Amino acid sequence: MVMSSKIRWVVYLVLGLIVVPALAFAAWAWITLHYSYSIGERAGILQKISSKGWVCKS
Repeated sequence: MVMSSKIRWVVYLVLGLIVVPALAFAAWAWITLHYSYSIGERAGILQKISSKGWVCKS
């Protein structure tokens, strides 16, 4: 069955409103989880001395 032009645009709009924000969120999450935002050395097991953070110096 062939969809009419109006229904096709509604489907594209709904997919665009769901898929585009989902891809944007996935890209943002991947970048923030894999980007190293500080320079420093490890001190001990759980601590890291950093020279700079994203929002303020730490």
